[in-house]
Amino acid sequence: MATPLSRRLNFIFLICGELVLGQIRYSIPEELEHGAFVGNIAEDLGLSIREITGRKFKLVYDDGMQLLKVNMGNGILFVNHRIDREFLCGQSSTCSVSFDVALENPLEMHRVDVEILDINDNSPSFAKSRYYLQVSEVTAAGAFFRLDSAQDPDVGTNSVNTYQISTNKHFGLKTHTRNDGSKIAELVLETPLDREKLSTIHLTLTAFDGGIPHRSGNAEIIITVLDFNDNTPVFDHKIYSVNIMENAPIGHLVLTINATDLDEGTNGEVKYILPSDANQRVQELFSLDPISGQIRVQGSLDYEEKSIYELEVEAVDNGTPALNARAEILVELIDVNDNPPELKVSSLSRKVREDAAFGSVVAIISVMDQDSGANGQVQCQLPPNIPFKLQKSFNNKHKLVISDTLDRETTPYYNICISAWDAGSPRLSTNRTILVSISDINDNVPRFTQASYNVFLMENNTPGASIFAVTALDPDLDKNSKLSYSLLEYRREDVSRSGDVTVNSETGHIYALRSFDYEIREKIQIKIQAQDAGIPPLSSTAIVNIVILDQNDNVPVIVAPSKYNSSTAMEVVPMSAYPGYLVTKVIATDTDSGQNARLSYQLVEATDRNLFRVGITSGEMRTTRRFRDHDVPIQRVLILVKDNGQPSLSSTVTIVISVLSNVTENLSERKNTPRNPGLFSDMNLLLILCLGSTSCIFLLIICFLIALKCNQDRNVYGCILGTCCSRQRNSTDAFHGISVPKANLSYPETPAPIRDSYNYTVCLSPESAQSDFLFLKPCHPTLPLDEINVVDSANRRENVINSDIGRTKSRTMANAFSSGTYFIFLLCVSDMVIGQTRYSVIEELDVGSFVGNVAEDLSISIPGFSSRKPQLLSDEGNRYFEVNIENGVLYVHEIIDREELCMESSPCSVPLELLLENPFDSFSIEVEIIDKNDNSPNFAENRFALSLSELVAAGTRFPLESAHDPDIGSNTISTYQLSLNEYFSLKMSTRNDGRKIAELLLEKQLDREERSFFHLILIALDGGSPQRSGTIDIIVTVTDVNDNAPIFEREIYSSSVLENATNGTLVTKLHAFDLDEGTNADFKYSFSNYASKRVRKLFNMDAETGEIRVQGLLDYEKSDVYELDVQAVDNAPNVGHAKVVVTLVDVNDNVPEIKLTSVTKLIPEDAAPGHVIAVFGVIDLDSGDNGQVQCQIAAGVPFKLQTSLSNHYKLVTSGELDREKAARYTISILAWDDGSPSLSAKQIIVVSLSDINDNVPQFTQSSYNVYLMENNTPGASISSVTASDPDLGKNGDISYSILEDTMQNATAPVYFTIHSESGIIFPLRSFDHEQLKIMQITVQAQDGGSASLSSTAIVNIIILDQNDNPPRIISPPRRNRSAALVIIPTSIYPGYLITKVIANDPDSGQNARLSYEMIDATDRSLFFVGHYSGEIKATRSFIEQDSRTQNLVILVKDNGEPSLSSSVTILLSRPVNRTDNPPGHKAHITHTEYFSDLNIYFIAIFSSTSVIFLAIIILLVALKRKQDPHNTIYHRPATDCCCMRRNSGDVFNPAPNKSLNYYGAAQALSASQAYNYTISLTPESSRSDFLFLKACPPTLPLSDSGINTNAN
Repeated sequence: MATPLSRRLNFIFLICGELVLGQIRYSIPEELEHGAFVGNIAEDLGLSIREITGRKFKLVYDDGMQLLKVNMGNGILFVNHRIDREFLCGQSSTCSVSFDVALENPLEMHRVDVEILDINDNSPSFAKSRYYLQVSEVTAAGAFFRLDSAQDPDVGTNSVNTYQISTNKHFGLKTHTRNDGSKIAELVLETPLDREKLSTIHLTLTAFDGGIPHRSGNAEIIITVLDFNDNTPVFDHKIYSVNIMENAPIGHLVLTINATDLDEGTNGEVKYILPSDANQRVQELFSLDPISGQIRVQGSLDYEEKSIYELEVEAVDNGTPALNARAEILVELIDVNDNPPELKVSSLSRKVREDAAFGSVVAIISVMDQDSGANGQVQCQLPPNIPFKLQKSFNNKHKLVISDTLDRETTPYYNICISAWDAGSPRLSTNRTILVSISDINDNVPRFTQASYNVFLMENNTPGASIFAVTALDPDLDKNSKLSYSLLEYRREDVSRSGDVTVNSETGHIYALRSFDYEIREKIQIKIQAQDAGIPPLSSTAIVNIVILDQNDNVPVIVAPSKYNSSTAMEVVPMSAYPGYLVTKVIATDTDSGQNARLSYQLVEATDRNLFRVGITSGEMRTTRRFRDHDVPIQRVLILVKDNGQPSLSSTVTIVISVLSNVTENLSERKNTPRNPGLFSDMNLLLILCLGSTSCIFLLIICFLIALKCNQDRNVYGCILGTCCSRQRNSTDAFHGISVPKANLSYPETPAPIRDSYNYTVCLSPESAQSDFLFLKPCHPTLPLDEINVVDSANRRENVINSDIGRTKSRTMANAFSSGTYFIFLLCVSDMVIGQTRYSVIEELDVGSFVGNVAEDLSISIPGFSSRKPQLLSDEGNRYFEVNIENGVLYVHEIIDREELCMESSPCSVPLELLLENPFDSFSIEVEIIDKNDNSPNFAENRFALSLSELVAAGTRFPLESAHDPDIGSNTISTYQLSLNEYFSLKMSTRNDGRKIAELLLEKQLDREERSFFHLILIALDGGSPQRSGTIDIIVTVTDVNDNAPIFEREIYSSSVLENATNGTLVTKLHAFDLDEGTNADFKYSFSNYASKRVRKLFNMDAETGEIRVQGLLDYEKSDVYELDVQAVDNAPNVGHAKVVVTLVDVNDNVPEIKLTSVTKLIPEDAAPGHVIAVFGVIDLDSGDNGQVQCQIAAGVPFKLQTSLSNHYKLVTSGELDREKAARYTISILAWDDGSPSLSAKQIIVVSLSDINDNVPQFTQSSYNVYLMENNTPGASISSVTASDPDLGKNGDISYSILEDTMQNATAPVYFTIHSESGIIFPLRSFDHEQLKIMQITVQAQDGGSASLSSTAIVNIIILDQNDNPPRIISPPRRNRSAALVIIPTSIYPGYLITKVIANDPDSGQNARLSYEMIDATDRSLFFVGHYSGEIKATRSFIEQDSRTQNLVILVKDNGEPSLSSSVTILLSRPVNRTDNPPGHKAHITHTEYFSDLNIYFIAIFSSTSVIFLAIIILLVALKRKQDPHNTIYHRPATDCCCMRRNSGDVFNPAPNKSLNYYGAAQALSASQAYNYTISLTPESSRSDFLFLKACPPTLPLSDSGINTNAN
């Protein structure tokens, strides 16, 4: 062995080469070349070279990889492929190649294991060449950071041994050894980081293994230092100064500020804001862009308001917590001439009489300009051509006075535009418009729009309706233009008369008091006067001509021809009248005029409309043709005469025309005598009686209804009515009855009362339901509202309003001090400077407090002061001060709050203007308001919240919100104080405007974990006496910095899990905590970089809860212990580490494995017992009882198991085999272990048996019956025979043949043949059932085995009949092959046998079953055929009309499919027999000439008349019942009667019994002279509203109408 090893330069270590229960072990290093010596396996097994070859020596591998081979020539085992231990076994500490050695004759199995030893052929390597690590700059020194481990496929000492890191000043390296011996490295922070100094650190990590020689691998670590918000923004300047024009436009750039922050990212992003305590006015005027820092103008700047603005701005970064810095900006405005002059009207008389004298003062105007110098010099002027001018008084005061004559009618008001402009550049001006109205005097006479009016009034007008309105105009105002109209003169037909019309005194509406008739009166003339209410009153008159228009209200009156008995006219016409003969002329008249009197004539009805015609305009009736003999001698013609009015009215006349001939005839006798008395039957008489009785009944009903109607009319007119009224209804009103005055009604210019009563009876037609009742207006609109005196029993009350004039008691200063209420300091009592008086008072004085005596200060006596009507005016319209006109004392009228009046402006004063009359004069007064300490310092909020990071350095200042004090001077804020504490102090500073600002100064470093909250109190004190103060709570919250890493409760967690744990099984739950708060304390659990991929696949960790669960398939046999490196990472990120050791508990989870070494799948069926089928081995990965395996096969098979080596078995035959009984055996080998629960495995081996020819072919039947339809197709398959042979291959191949057999003097093969392979039988000819009905042949089946075997079978072939023959008719015999002649007697009777059709069919069965049918006949109703018998029989006897020759066509058909048929024509002949009589007529109508159309006419007339009468009666009764409830009002013994107009929501309330007194009426109107209205509605009227009655006119207000609520 040493010689070949030294020759190949390989070191082969043979550890074990012994045979232990058939098992051999070898050891070799990895990476050996092909052919390297492993061992002499033949010697180790004790086999010779001959035995190796003879016993079929072979190697059987478990995985199929043939890494080793055996030289069959010398028995040496050598390397077949290069072996890589890392590829073969991975990280397993032991690695081996196992295979079996199989020998036959006899069968032996040997197990061989070759161990593969590791060599240092791999260098350590990292998963990545570059790693990135992020570390916050606030991470404390000593923090650990896990690094990814290097991987080395080698094992043992050849694996990773140590780590090194490149030299640096911040980080060190710490190495740990895990339980499995692997090395891990951690990065240690040794010195704190500062991102602003060093933001990125590059390190090199090197891993070394322990092999010889050493191998190493490198990885680059790039550490990024994460920024923390530890730098505040810094402005370029602490104070910015800028000058801008006061007229800078909106959007003008004032200044761009800039601040920088050394931090990066969002911590270095700076935004600019105005502090929360910034002045509201500053925020309105200036805008700050939070991104660019640009300050722009966003409001209107005014130099006069304020010339300097101080702005504080803050720069705030986006870090957490946010840090800020402040800067101050001074904005100084440059003055420009941007203030136009101001015009203020101190006193204005808005109304001036149009007769006012020249020089009258209209207004006092003050002119001001806030600019100074030339910009403040103002000039004023008025527009030209107006009767006003300006007079300058003093100190920019002007008077507006009258300079010319005023006329209100020409110019009722003046818009006086006062222009003022300054002397600045550019020049600015102001216009002020003053509206001055001119008051009216009565200097204009009323004027009508026309001198005369023409009014066109339609006759039959409704009394009380307005017919026209006149209008007069007066340019004066109010009472001077208020006009009243009256009727001066009334003329009709040159006769002066009153009472037909009246006029409304207010509106000028003219009302007709009567209904006019054009046929009586055509024109009326009246004179109307219009008079104003001025002093003295002025008036004028106008003429009104009322022209009455004609209305079509008269029907045509027929004058000729004269009517006979007031119903018809009689005319006689000769029989010989020619066409165009004038029969008569209809003459009619119409009292209307114009188109209303234009008449037309029309023929509407005539006995014969073709005989006459009527001239449409002439009324002449002429004949259209000559009379004929058949024309009716008495002609009745109905002529309609209608006018051309709208609507058209008409009249009719009936003319009876008698036609006389030359022959004398008794017309009356002919008329009353029927033409044929015989035709006038009893039926006609009965019909006439029925019709007459029905007409009589209908006439009686109509008479009854007329009588009932007359009775109703009497009830209506017989009602005793005390009053009559009308009403108007709205949707929400109740019925308001208004009593008609009991006195006679008289109007102006009417000497006598109206005594005639107006009675209206309105009967509506049936169609009235479709229209509203519009024509009745009972309440007269000529009675104006202001002329109606309503008697009211209620007492009137007068309220006398006594206004007390308050008198102001003037106080002297001494009295004010003695009262002890207020201390009033008079600083300047009478300071007259250029006509201006100045006073000074302290704010908050009581009402009535003395200010000064303006009368004395102006040197005006007290009596003269009060007589000049002093008036005190202020610019703003307020009334803080008033003057006592009795003593001239100026006193406080309202309490003054200086802060509300002037805010923080100093000084604060109230300008006043004192106006005096007689003569007009004005004085300027200014009262200065002095501040007192009445307001305490006040903060905008009660609490100020401040968030500070725990890393903020000591000495940092934080601006605080300033307090606000409305007081000024020494009364405003003086200082601030802070509550005592060890961390914060207060630093004060004074701004340019004198305001105090406080800043919070951090004295000591903060630590949130020690103290996270501070509550401080800031006190603001003012300098007044007594001193006032205000407080605010300062809440300082120390925000957390993520400076603490999560900490696990334990460094090592241990857990045990069954190896068959299902997915989701909880392994353990981790718990860590972080001392930080908020999001800094939020962390997530995860596997560290050291966790292998295998661990990550097998286990799952919940990042939130820390639960570790099984997610893969655990296997105790692969690994029994797992080490999981876990970590908790917060948002910094800070990392905390722990280890979880998971120990698997073994379970019996591996089933035994059956491996077949050799299998024989095909054996002969005559194999002897003990024949070897298969060789297999059984292994189980479990150990102990779980690895002990037993085997067996299923019972009932001719096989058994024999044990050779440990867990190796042979499968051999145990009995005789028969392929035909069982051609294949499925042998189930069952293996089970001794574990609990026991696991088992099954292996299926399929063994097939090879065949021998030991079976004879067998037909499925010994004989076959084949049914063949005749007329078959030669060569078509008719049947098949089948034989089977259980043998296989050629032994089972069968061929078929027909043995020779004699059949009807011919051999069988002449008629049939058979397919040798399929056994299908084919006929060689077509068969006929009528000739050959059955045949028999013998078929032989023979196999193809050696010494072939055969058998035979009989086939019977039966020929079936087909319907291929039509029926043949035998009787009756045909003549000339076309028709059969049959003679039949005339005297046949029903059922008489005429003949019988006889036919036959050569077919058999159903095909020969015949049926008979008659398909055609001369008279089909005379004969019938028996369906199956073929007998033709008579259905009736012959009659005279029947033909003597009858043709019958009889169809004979069989019952085959398809059916075949034949037909025969039978000619039936009947001999002549004159003794036969035809049957007589049974049904005929007797005396048809007596059955005329008269009966039908009577029946139709009677039926229609009865139906119409019945429908009318039912309708009248129904409508009468519906109308009856409404008739109760006429029978009510009441003293009042009301008519109404109805809307949707009304309730009927009768009118009260009151009287109405009219202006100018001499006496009351009596009840007998009342207006009575009777309205009788038709039944159909219920379908419409009663709209034509307008009961309540606008002259009678609803408020004056009473309601009688006692009506039942």
